Formats: sequence, structure tokens, C-alpha cells
Amino acid sequence: MIQDRRSFVEPISTAEAIATVIMVLVGAVCTALQQRGEGARQLDLLCERVDGSVQAVRVGTAFPVCDADHMGRLLRARIETIEPGFGIEAMSLVC
Repeated sequence: MIQDRRSFVEPISTAEAIATVIMVLVGAVCTALQQRGEGARQLDLLCERVDGSVQAVRVGTAFPVCDADHMGRLLRARIETIEPGFGIEAMSLVC
């Protein structure tokens, strides 16, 4: 399992901010995957909200991938399913 996590000084709630963090997380995870010579078939984006709840977004691929652009597109396409509530204070990407 490979994961990366980012915490924020101020909670985020806009689609643009979420997309920016997704690309940072994907970049870090892809670097770790490349170092191990592996690819991911399932990605879980975990959004930790200010109210203490965690919202998960899962995407999968037919074959192992280690392409940050591809992974980023898959996750950004699901941004509209994320309900930030009063804001997201941390995000993690697990594969």
C-alpha cells in the first residue's frame, strides 16, 4: 500500500482547490510507485471534513497504471461527488 496525506491550515471547499490537492497527491503517489516499479489498480481519495467525517472517492483501472495525468483525470472527474460540508481539513490518496 502506498499513500500520501496533506493537511491544510485553512479548510478547503472549492472544486479548484480540491483538484489542486488531487494533483499534488497523485504526483507523490506516482513517484513512489515508479520507485517500486509498480502501478495502481485502485485509488481511494479520502477527504477528512471539519465535522470529523471522512468522505471516500474510489476509482479503479483495468490494468496497473503509474501515469499521474491519467490518475488525476480519473479523480478530478469525481470532484462533483465530494461534499465538503464546512470544509475539508486533510486529504489522503491511498493505492
